[in-house]
Amino acid sequence: QTDEAGNPSEPATVEAGDTTPPAQVDDLTVAEDGLSITGTGEPGASITVRDADGNVISLPGAVVGEDGNFTVNLSIPQTNGETLSVTQTDEAGNPSEPATVEAGDTT
Repeated sequence: QTDEAGNPSEPATVEAGDTTPPAQVDDLTVAEDGLSITGTGEPGASITVRDADGNVISLPGAVVGEDGNFTVNLSIPQTNGETLSVTQTDEAGNPSEPATVEAGDTT
């Protein structure tokens, strides 16, 4: 800004917030024992897995590593062909669209 005498102030900077959601997770695989899912996503994003009824079945704390890979542990084994949805939420709190994966049928 400039005052009435024409003296300019020092410039200020401002950073725009991140409002862009990450892409869907990819390369999803349910472990044979149904207790975890692996895949790829945005480094630093947190991972959430939901069952067909929308219940969260992933244990807290799953984060995509710096290499873009993640493993998320599940609270309930998924071994009967269940369809699961997986989302990632970036560090700014923006959730991705859900990606789906089917658990193997071992029954």
